[in-house]
Amino acid sequence: MSDYTFNLETAIATWRQLLYRNRAFLTDDINELENHLRDHIDDMMRQGADAETAFRTALTQLGNFADLEPEYQKVRFGHQKRLRTIQREVNWSVAMLKNYVLSGARNIKRHPGYTFINLFGFALGIACSILIGLYVHQELSYDNWHEKGDRIYRVTRQLTSEDGIHFSARSAVPVGPTLALEFPEIEKSVRFWRSFQSTLGGPRETFRESGLYFTDPNVFDVFSLELLNGDTQTALSEPGSMVLTESAAERYFGDTDPIGRILDYRGYPGNDSLQFMVTGVLRDLPENTHLAFTALATLVGIDTEAGNFGSSKPIWTYVLLPENVDPEILEKKFAGFVDRHFDFETTALTMHLEPLMDIHLSSRYLGGFKPNSSMTYPSLFSLIGLFILILACVNFVNLSTLRTSTRAREVGIRKVFGAVRRQLVAQFMGEAILLVFVASAIAVGFVAISIGEINSKFEMALSLDGTTAAAWIILAALILGVGGLTGLYPTLVLSSMKPVTALKKRLTAGGSPLLRKGLVVFQFTVSVSLIACTMVVYNQLDYFQKKDLGFDKELIVVMPRTINENAVRTAFERYPDVIRVSVSQRVPVSRLASDGRPVTPEGFDMPISVDSYIVDDNFLDTFGLQLLAGRNLSEERPSDESAFIINETAVNRFGWGTPEAALGRQLAWHSETGPVVGVVKDFHIDSMHARITPLVLQLKPGFQWWRTFISAKIRAENVANTRVFLENTWREHNPGGAYEAFFLDDSFEQLHRADARIGRIFSGFAGIAVLIACLGLFGLAAYTAEQRVKEIGVRKVMGASMGQIIILLSKDFVILVGVAVIIAIPIVAYSMNAWLSSFAYRIELGPGIYLSSAIVTLVIALSTVSYQAIRASRFNPVKCLRHE
Repeated sequence: MSDYTFNLETAIATWRQLLYRNRAFLTDDINELENHLRDHIDDMMRQGADAETAFRTALTQLGNFADLEPEYQKVRFGHQKRLRTIQREVNWSVAMLKNYVLSGARNIKRHPGYTFINLFGFALGIACSILIGLYVHQELSYDNWHEKGDRIYRVTRQLTSEDGIHFSARSAVPVGPTLALEFPEIEKSVRFWRSFQSTLGGPRETFRESGLYFTDPNVFDVFSLELLNGDTQTALSEPGSMVLTESAAERYFGDTDPIGRILDYRGYPGNDSLQFMVTGVLRDLPENTHLAFTALATLVGIDTEAGNFGSSKPIWTYVLLPENVDPEILEKKFAGFVDRHFDFETTALTMHLEPLMDIHLSSRYLGGFKPNSSMTYPSLFSLIGLFILILACVNFVNLSTLRTSTRAREVGIRKVFGAVRRQLVAQFMGEAILLVFVASAIAVGFVAISIGEINSKFEMALSLDGTTAAAWIILAALILGVGGLTGLYPTLVLSSMKPVTALKKRLTAGGSPLLRKGLVVFQFTVSVSLIACTMVVYNQLDYFQKKDLGFDKELIVVMPRTINENAVRTAFERYPDVIRVSVSQRVPVSRLASDGRPVTPEGFDMPISVDSYIVDDNFLDTFGLQLLAGRNLSEERPSDESAFIINETAVNRFGWGTPEAALGRQLAWHSETGPVVGVVKDFHIDSMHARITPLVLQLKPGFQWWRTFISAKIRAENVANTRVFLENTWREHNPGGAYEAFFLDDSFEQLHRADARIGRIFSGFAGIAVLIACLGLFGLAAYTAEQRVKEIGVRKVMGASMGQIIILLSKDFVILVGVAVIIAIPIVAYSMNAWLSSFAYRIELGPGIYLSSAIVTLVIALSTVSYQAIRASRFNPVKCLRHE
């Protein structure tokens, strides 16, 4: 028989002690709750219940401390009403919040390894998302800062000929003013004419100014260009006036006020030397614009080609339309304009209006201020950023559900003490959001610190300075939303546990094993895909380097042509380390001084558009071009002034059969007709994105305007000394001239600069994705080793070797990575074939790419898992068997 005797006061005192241990309850509050409890007990005892039954029934009605909140709220409401204060309400909220924070902090402290993986993975994913968001925002914001941007259109033209359809962003000098004169729907027109081979000489130095454009005085009425110094109404109104950007003004004048200062100009338009007065300083253009200039000179007083509607010079025309004008209706009226002013008997010309904000990402018209980009890149990077963020979330879900096994007993005890599911959900969601908040703070700090280095490495201009408060609010909401959704699944798994099961089976794994495996497969599918894409990009770039370009691009120094050309050329040729010297209008794989013209081959009634190089008779030897038939051009033969050399593609395009059969055939250009005297092997004149086109080479010794470049082929020995000699000699014969030289192979690299940048970006993202995936795999392997510690002990006692233990723990992960590789293959094949389709000359995707990426991923995954496997294989079997 038991001597147990129930004592009501002792029971109430014990209950009060439990409440004291919970810091959320104040002494006065406990007194209020006790009064409430005693009221319940008195009611029960008056109905005939004994003291013990009344106490336990009242306690059940009131609830233990884990779910006292509803009753507590009732008590406090009456108390607040009496005290007329909200102080207690604030104390309660702060106390409960403090309780959740302290509980989360203690749990994080107890599991530093898992916490680090979650924090670092989340921070990395969020940081990448922020950076990609900045990039995408920049790309989508091109030219949207112009106040009248939605009413500005670029005038483009489409030419249809026997060669197909050609889309050009270029215009002609008289197009803009004539359009504004003939169409009242056009409010204003503005032209930009890029100066050709221009130099500007200031008091400090003379520079080649490739960013100098001639424009109309009303440019400030159309575009939102900010003058820091000067008057927009008069800055370009007078002949000989010019505005400089901030950076250009500093380059020419330093800290001196440039307003009213004179700059000497030489170039085209204006073959003679001109002088310009600086009348304004313009704020440097932001990165997010398709415009690109460093100086604007007025077109007032420049009448060169004023009536030439057929010009193909680098001129761009923009029009500003009133708000009520439909551009499509206006565009239809351009057909009559073309008929009145253009004489294209052999081509069909149509003119179009292109919205300003479509130019950067959606334009098909070639030859603008900058090379066109594509909507593909913002879309692709957005997808990559989303995947990387999902990878971080996958880690969180995987590791959080795995930790349910270690928190099962905690959940069971809380439920036994009366905790309900919503309280557990609130606590565990609070911990998840706390973790996400810390990770977000780390991510923002990382972005702020590293954004300069990232801009430098990936050639971007990202900035946090222009980020609006709304963007930060959206970002915060997105991060908290992602964190909340990510923490929801493990929270529901934990809170759904039954108390008995949780207490009996401490090592029950949380969540679905199939889901965890699926998440691992997803992580490595993304990783394998990015690794394979990186390999494809770099293989394509390597293909560029190794492909026979048809000419020798090594050790050729290209310099601007000079007015003292003969003296410079003679000095160069006498230097022992200079092999050969050539003067030409263009050089291969360089977009500088590009030129095209229509020629009519023998047997054709309509002209065909070809690329054109005007060269001297040293051009072929200097660049190592191979003659397939015929001879070189010679300046000693007067008849060669009207002769041509063509390439293989031209022979095929003209239908002339073999190179030998093309010799002696006639080509007509304007009023000139001459024979083909030679055929050269095809060589690349542009990037690998463009196919080799028909090309003609011509001598024009009597023309001075074409003499653009001096190219010197030098020896491999003493390159540095030879470069110094070339520059000193050039400057000696051109005092005050603007010397800018480049190696031809560097020009080739510049053509594929954007492709190389894509490769670096892919490799960076691939590295981040693999790192995040490996963090998750590392945690998963650690959990697996912990779960199987007893099995490992038994196997070691039975004689299993370290290698067998490693294979045991690694084989499941190898299978998951193998599945990821299989899934990734069609993804990579589709996306990379789409990217490679933009190249006229490309690699083919073979099994080697997929095999290589699979091997790299497997090695990385095995290295990650093997650490935990080796660690587990070294456990003392006795300790392993005592583990449980």
